Amino acid sequence: MSNTILAPGRMRPAEASWRTHAVLVESGTPRTALLAPAYWSAVAGRLRVLDRIEAMDDAATWVGVYLVRAVGPGEAVVVPLWSAELEGGAAMSPPAAARFEPRWRGHKNRWAVMEGEAVLREGMASREEAEIWIASHVKALAA
Repeated sequence: MSNTILAPGRMRPAEASWRTHAVLVESGTPRTALLAPAYWSAVAGRLRVLDRIEAMDDAATWVGVYLVRAVGPGEAVVVPLWSAELEGGAAMSPPAAARFEPRWRGHKNRWAVMEGEAVLREGMASREEAEIWIASHVKALAA
């Protein structure tokens, strides 16, 4: 028999249960491609079951949220929770952060922030540090 009230231990902040990832999908990639487990092969090691993925294409023509159901070596199974077409997407400019990319440049240069092939900053200890630097840089550019 099930309880008619929620036990206190069954509720906690969502951040304690799953993470949310932002994904900028290359324009022209069909949304159905995101449902192929191999699509996630390059990032599968960073995903956990129940993580959320918020995805948008480069041209800002659609947005969607996906739930990670399974993760294996070099693959992840995701299911769509919702998606929507965005009006005037092609007329909108992509997010400023889309210009910048954290990239591993070897043991000497470590993590770097790239704009195309130009190195903006290098020598960072982790990808997360590079992503934080990008967010700060984008904020400074907007000011």
